Amino acid sequence: MALSHLLRSRHLAAPLLSLLLTAVVLPVAASAADSDQDDDTVDFRDEMKSSGASVDRMIADTKAGRNISEFRLGMFSMSLLNTLGERDPELGAYFHKGGRTMQTYLTDVFQYHDTDEVAHVAVMAQAPKAGTVRPAVRMSAKDTLEALRHIPEGKDPPATQAKDRDDLAAALTSLRGDLDKAAQE
Repeated sequence: MALSHLLRSRHLAAPLLSLLLTAVVLPVAASAADSDQDDDTVDFRDEMKSSGASVDRMIADTKAGRNISEFRLGMFSMSLLNTLGERDPELGAYFHKGGRTMQTYLTDVFQYHDTDEVAHVAVMAQAPKAGTVRPAVRMSAKDTLEALRHIPEGKDPPATQAKDRDDLAAALTSLRGDLDKAAQE
């Protein structure tokens, strides 16, 4: 039976058209969605690689006895936390709760409750909801917040600055490892 004859038949036209759409259109749409997801994954991996290189430079500066400025680490952290929040919507929703920006989260919430916020994000990484979580993304966010807790102050005594640099280097080293893992999630 010819295809044109089947299409003219009222009884077969709708099921046949449905079958054709299912066989042709849906795979193309799924392929486009997969392509978008693949592009997002590639972009995220590239961003994690770039962020990792920035972290490597900060670790080197810190280990060389140079203080990382609040501005440098703050701007880097704000950008990275936004990127991580985009990759993990639940994490992003936490940071942007009530419509706040990342800057507002850092200045109005984190600045006054830094230890609690680091602990909260660590708990989020350990207690994921099934199928929706990327633990390394969340651990990267936790490490980023931890690094912000240890920015050396130039006015502090040299011993205090050295301790802050050591703590910052430890947090950045942990972040570096988690960024590599996050790029694979």
